[in-house]
Amino acid sequence: MSIKLFPILVLILFGCISSRNIIENSPDPVKKKQSTEISTGIQLKAHEFPKEIARLEAMISRDADLYSQRKTHLRLAMLYLDNKNPAPNYSHALKELELYVSLDSEGGRRLEIHNLLRALQEIVRLTDENKKIRLKMELAIKENEEIKKTVEELRNLDLRIEERRRQIK
Repeated sequence: MSIKLFPILVLILFGCISSRNIIENSPDPVKKKQSTEISTGIQLKAHEFPKEIARLEAMISRDADLYSQRKTHLRLAMLYLDNKNPAPNYSHALKELELYVSLDSEGGRRLEIHNLLRALQEIVRLTDENKKIRLKMELAIKENEEIKKTVEELRNLDLRIEERRRQIK
């Protein structure tokens, strides 16, 4: 009796294992939507970023479909701030993300989009502040060089005056 049941048990076990694999390997629509919503889904090499960015920017101007435009704005934002991008542009990323939110009412409510927007706003603010400080520093360095030059000229003048006093005595 047990020998007759063995093939049936094997078939049942094999059926359970294969159905388990199908369930585990099938994409979860919620996870898939979340992952594609935020990531670019594009694996680029460093030298490919400018071409892809230009392609997507051209695509936006041609696309009349609001869904495609929204998706493209999000992809552009992610490309601009991608860690593999050799020339990240946080202000452009912020602009694209703001356009994405303006085209998608739910996109602006998502926590990760809100957090990313806030972080980009802070990065852009700090970058602008850094530029202003660098300009002030460059001006201060120039002024310092001019003051050093003036001090050196005054020292030379003082030495010449001291020499003339010695000659007069």
